[in-house]
Amino acid sequence: MKIVKHSLVGNTVAICPYCCKALDKMPSRKTKCINCNKYYFARTRPSDRKKVVLSEEEAKIIEEQWIVQRKVDDFNREYLEVKHDFDEVQKFLKAQYGRDPRDNDVFWGTYNILLTKYAETFNWGLYRNIRLKMAQLLKRENKLEQALDTFLEICYLDINGPRNCGKIDWEIFKQFPPFDSKLGISAPGIIRIIIELMNEIKLSLPNVEIHFIQISEKILTALKILPIAPQEAWEKLKLEIEKIHN
Repeated sequence: MKIVKHSLVGNTVAICPYCCKALDKMPSRKTKCINCNKYYFARTRPSDRKKVVLSEEEAKIIEEQWIVQRKVDDFNREYLEVKHDFDEVQKFLKAQYGRDPRDNDVFWGTYNILLTKYAETFNWGLYRNIRLKMAQLLKRENKLEQALDTFLEICYLDINGPRNCGKIDWEIFKQFPPFDSKLGISAPGIIRIIIELMNEIKLSLPNVEIHFIQISEKILTALKILPIAPQEAWEKLKLEIEKIHN
């Protein structure tokens, strides 16, 4: 788990951060000091959850700290979810095999659980990240063709611009769709891995196109909400492959 330490800013006692004049009570909002005529602010610190009085500059620092804290909280929440699923899969496989399972087998089972969770909640960005972990695991295990197909799947998802929705709400989807082609990317790092796998497997670009179209059509049939068709996506990916390969 990640732990972040924030600098302690602000006063936990009711005094103006500028002139140090005592205030009648802890403020609950932005207020002008009757002594120095400067505005002070009331916020809660992320480090200790204490209410503090702040200058304008200190209020900006607290806002930045909260942005960092929320990211850390999200990471820790995901870590605990993954750890719980990992432990459950490990117990299940141990009972099934009659011995301690390989870590990679447990990770694979955990990833499949997470894929289901993220698909059910339309968190397609997180879904895509899990598929990336699976592709990397396949590559480490030297399952190169399966790894290549999974990286190609990730490229198709990336080009379509996956988003994290958190729930299924078709009214909201009209304005904020689960996939948005305007957010689509082709990650150079993944394309380099695809080229590396192509060379190792000795697969030509036309053959990679066949793999990509077949994989993409399956995804499109399953999800039905992707804005970019497989052939159009391939043309985009092909340009990026040729650009890096050459």
